[in-house]
This record gives sequence, C-alpha cells and structure tokens, in this order.
Amino acid sequence: MWGFYCSNNMQQAIRWANRGIGEPIINYYDYNLNDNLKILKFPEISDEWLDFIAECRIGKLYSIMIEDCAESGDEVKELMKIFCSFISDAISNFNSDLYYQNPDYLEWSYREGKLLE
Repeated sequence: MWGFYCSNNMQQAIRWANRGIGEPIINYYDYNLNDNLKILKFPEISDEWLDFIAECRIGKLYSIMIEDCAESGDEVKELMKIFCSFISDAISNFNSDLYYQNPDYLEWSYREGKLLE
C-alpha cells in the first residue's frame, strides 16, 4: 500500500517538512475529489491518527521506540521527536541496512543522539 500526507494547514506542513536537513520543501497541489480513492481524514490528532501513523509511515519499528521512550500521555510528542530526529533519516536511507538492525540498538542510538559504535 502506498500513500502520502496532505494538509491544508500550512504551519503543520512547514513543521513536518522542516526536519533540520536543508531547506524544507512544500509541494502544492490542486485536488479534485475522486470517489474511487480511499481517503482517511483525521480532523484532529487522536489515538486513531497515531495508530495509523505508526502502522503506515513509521512502522512497527518506530512504534517500539515510541512505547519505550514516551512518558505516559506524551506519545504524540515523542512520535514527532523521533520522526524529526536523525534516526528517522538514517533508517530511511535505502543505501544502508540500518532498518534491519536490532530495535534495541536503534532505540539506544536515538536516546544517545548518534549511531552507536
């Protein structure tokens, strides 16, 4: 399954695009509603939204890090910290095998702010 995020909230789009690596890029699109597409709408941040993000964009690997690193009630905040950190870009680098590393190694690298030796 493939998908992407859309937002009509410019501040949110800038915040998500600005991950500290170069200039953020925002793509603008005009969209004509197509009833043949399956579209999930989340009018506000909720547990359902967080579960969807964890399963699709971030995956089970990140879900483990969120569960282990977040204080109770701060799961969304921790999700954003992880997503905007170096570890997200490193895991998404398809020229490396980092994604396949032990989840504990990835979690402790994230906690330390660098890939561990």
